[in-house]
Amino acid sequence: MRCKASAETLPPRALALQRIYAYGVGLNKLRTTAQRMGVPAQFVDDLRRADVLVTLKSYYRKRPQPIVEAEERRLPVYVLRSNTLLQMESFLADLFGVSDQLGDSLDTAMREAQEAIRRVLTGAQSVDLSPQPSTVRRQQHQAARTANLISHSHGRDPYRHVRILRE
Repeated sequence: MRCKASAETLPPRALALQRIYAYGVGLNKLRTTAQRMGVPAQFVDDLRRADVLVTLKSYYRKRPQPIVEAEERRLPVYVLRSNTLLQMESFLADLFGVSDQLGDSLDTAMREAQEAIRRVLTGAQSVDLSPQPSTVRRQQHQAARTANLISHSHGRDPYRHVRILRE
């Protein structure tokens, strides 16, 4: 993720309301991510009311009118490599000046998975992990496979979680 704006056009790093114009980015996923992170984001459908524009790399390369207009108005333009939760969290963390919570939560989630693997290897029937986003669950499943254990995801988002068990 990169911002195409100069440093002096960036919005302040306080938790002030930011009006975001999303061009080509999954708005529902971005809105949900902002709510989960607790940042004061307002999503607008008119570029003239926006404080910042966020788009995908594939759209940015084509230079459509909204991107050209945003740059002419000297609005910050954030470019995401892909339409993923990780990219959206990183963008919002950068925009609002908050720590990138996914990196910390990934470390915590992987420590939890390693502890669960240890417990199953020492005799526990199964261990349920805390609910996590799909990107984190995927890594937890990989850790279980590496330890020659079985893992399955259970529940529905946002409560979907991994259960690790013996064969």
